[in-house]
Amino acid sequence: MKAKLIIIGALGAAALNAFAGITIDQDKSEADQAYEYIIGENAGGWNALTVTNNATYTGSNITLTSATGDGATVAAGSTLVLHDSTITVNGASGNALMLSGNGAATAELYNVTISATGGYNVWAENGSTLTMVGGTIQNGGGGYGIVIYDTNTTSITGATITADVGIYVSAYTGASGTLKLTNSNINSYTALWLENTNATVALNDNTVAGNIRADNSTIALSGSNSQITGAIVAATSGTVTVTLDGEGSVLHGNFNQDSGGAITLTLNAGATLEGAGTVSELTLNDGTTYIYTEGGLTVTDSITLGTITIDLSNLDADDLGEDLIVFDWGTLDVDISTDNFNFTGAGVAGAFSTDSDGNLIFNATAVPEPSTWFLLGVGLGILALTRLCRRT
Repeated sequence: MKAKLIIIGALGAAALNAFAGITIDQDKSEADQAYEYIIGENAGGWNALTVTNNATYTGSNITLTSATGDGATVAAGSTLVLHDSTITVNGASGNALMLSGNGAATAELYNVTISATGGYNVWAENGSTLTMVGGTIQNGGGGYGIVIYDTNTTSITGATITADVGIYVSAYTGASGTLKLTNSNINSYTALWLENTNATVALNDNTVAGNIRADNSTIALSGSNSQITGAIVAATSGTVTVTLDGEGSVLHGNFNQDSGGAITLTLNAGATLEGAGTVSELTLNDGTTYIYTEGGLTVTDSITLGTITIDLSNLDADDLGEDLIVFDWGTLDVDISTDNFNFTGAGVAGAFSTDSDGNLIFNATAVPEPSTWFLLGVGLGILALTRLCRRT
């Protein structure tokens, strides 16, 4: 038995590889915990690691695997801290990391790789706190990277999440939570999905590739030097508010308000907006750029435009000579001067105007390439020389 105690390294520093059934309980002595771990080995349905009864477990270079249970479960009031570790669940239903109970279950993960084949990668219930620095969350069979229920505080820095749904937030009671993303990447079909909740999402130096959806929820995204690519959908009275600041911030996607939903976009100096669809409120302050997308952007409630640049690089030959709707504000009372708009786009010329239907229009015409002017000049020169020779 003593030899086995040496293998587990006093429940902290050694590798726990391919075992199941370890329970860390503050009421038990270290020896008793170790013994429970040993007898739990290979017990079907057991978790690889359970932290309970207000205990704190800290480990590094840990590998937790489970065939049918959860990789790691942290009960209310308990804390799990892992460094440079791996949690893998290969079963049909087990979660890689479970923060459970109505209480302050806490997990701090530093450069941890998480993967679940059949269950969820991370499941965080009411009152829990999840901090993730570095590491990756890989797509599980359930298709969710992180599932957050009710009031939670989640902070993710320098991590990569790859899943069908990157982060899903929901509430049984309409509670609210805070999600902070810094220097992280989400690569998902749906990057953020909220249902029946309110969440504040702070984005700083992030890449978010995937749709953002709010159902009967309010999500407020703000940040700088972040790129968001994907559709934004506000459905079933949901509200999505996006505020982006500074150079390097890009919001690219289609915007869809459905069943009473509302989308509010505010971009400040240096930020870029690209996309089409419908939003409730649009504010493009001085120094921002809108990249024209076919169909333009429809605004239903409020529009404020400073001195901005309209990028026309998406135009094709069929658009030339046509009146293109850049913004459609319908019957809104809008005081806008076309002098506030600059445009860029190789080979494009034209002018802005407004019409009686509440549209900002751009009529695009082609600008000949320099080589075309050169050839035209050469041709005229040859023609003039020919006529001169005939006279002489």
